[in-house]
Amino acid sequence: WEKYNSYYSTRSTVYFLQGSKVGPKLWKSLLSSLNARRERIADQFAASGIDLLISPSTTETAPKGLSGTGSPAMSLPFTHHGLPSLTFPCGQATNGLPYGLQIAAAPGRDEYLISAAKVLHRAIHARA
Repeated sequence: WEKYNSYYSTRSTVYFLQGSKVGPKLWKSLLSSLNARRERIADQFAASGIDLLISPSTTETAPKGLSGTGSPAMSLPFTHHGLPSLTFPCGQATNGLPYGLQIAAAPGRDEYLISAAKVLHRAIHARA
């Protein structure tokens, strides 16, 4: 952080600074709660026979330019709970900007996610 903080967006900087104020007792409690939720999510994937979750990557197309990536609303649940997820372009709006398709897998299934994404990406773009 000390070396590269100037590269972060204002929003990320605010989040980092807020997070740095969390004390060790609260951190341990939050981490314990997060780990319990992650375990329940993994159990639900297994019990339901779910391999992947598929969703839009954001609520709109990608923004024009390089100033941002769009709303993080669709990726926050995966990011927060430590589920591997990735996004690739899938379709295009009339303004020429791409839509993104996001896929996520259970915690620890990173390699499976990448393999599945390759197959899904090829299948989608073969139809285009």
